[in-house]
Amino acid sequence: MKKNLKKYILPIIVIGVLVLLFSSKIPLIKDASWTIESPWSTRVTNGQALYPSEGSVFIDDTNTGGSCMLPYMPIYYILWGTIDKIGGPSSSTGSAISFVSTLITSFFLYLLVTRLTSKKLIGVVVSVLFLTSITVTDWSIAPRPDIMALMFTVIGMYVVVRYRALYAVPIFVLAIFTKQSYVVAPITVGLYLLWKDRKELVRFSLALVAGVIIPFTITNYFTHGEFYRHVIDFPVQSGGSGVVNLKSVPGSILILFVLDIVAFSLGIGGWILNLIKRKISIIDIWFPVAFIVMVLTIGKPGAAFNYGLETVTVACILGSILVNTVLFRKKKVESASK
Repeated sequence: MKKNLKKYILPIIVIGVLVLLFSSKIPLIKDASWTIESPWSTRVTNGQALYPSEGSVFIDDTNTGGSCMLPYMPIYYILWGTIDKIGGPSSSTGSAISFVSTLITSFFLYLLVTRLTSKKLIGVVVSVLFLTSITVTDWSIAPRPDIMALMFTVIGMYVVVRYRALYAVPIFVLAIFTKQSYVVAPITVGLYLLWKDRKELVRFSLALVAGVIIPFTITNYFTHGEFYRHVIDFPVQSGGSGVVNLKSVPGSILILFVLDIVAFSLGIGGWILNLIKRKISIIDIWFPVAFIVMVLTIGKPGAAFNYGLETVTVACILGSILVNTVLFRKKKVESASK
């Protein structure tokens, strides 16, 4: 009886968390405060240029103030526009994409941590930490590319851990072409391979550079240079990139920590413990790299807590591994004492 009951504990917990998430967030997908009729996805739906030439202006667009500039990579908006083209325009499509991306991210976090710890229960722990994170739940229905880029990043890291780094290159490229700030995971993999396998580092680096530069160059050529102007030149010239308000950074990080105090407390504790034990994994490298990039981006004009999403996610992974260490170490001590 007890053995049969144990089989159902894991799915009951997972289903319970997902039901709670669905029940609390699905109504908000249609909330007027979150829905946006994106002019960028509308261009895709109407067969127009996603990155139009200088001088083009949107008419009566309250969300972008009349600006036609798209400072983000195209994948999220291409998907949004394509869905609207097939199923009809909807102001909730962008939020729905983010919501589904959140659930997929949670699933691959489960697979990643289960692979790292060999325990499904700890895989559930990371999913629970992730899905109950205030930062994650707030952005899980935001009509922005952040969560979708995070999804590709987590899938990529799972492929690195499960198979090999080279196989993750196409997924990391998808992450970068969803939002250009999601370069943390590839940098982390590069640093890890520099330490572990330099031949694989060369293969990984060459494939990644080619995977980014070739489609970027082709897209820029066919848009007559507008792709570069929109996603690189415009953010830099407008102050959206490279200009950080250092005074606002400590306050933003403190608020982020308070919002997700459980995940950060467990994550930092797990990271410090691993450093003390000198058991450094790729996740332990990922955390400081994500934190540094967060510090460099969260204080720039127009930034919000979405720039801390990846750091929160890695904290959830480290936190779940700490739970594994404490929980199963205690069991080993108890069994040894009998």
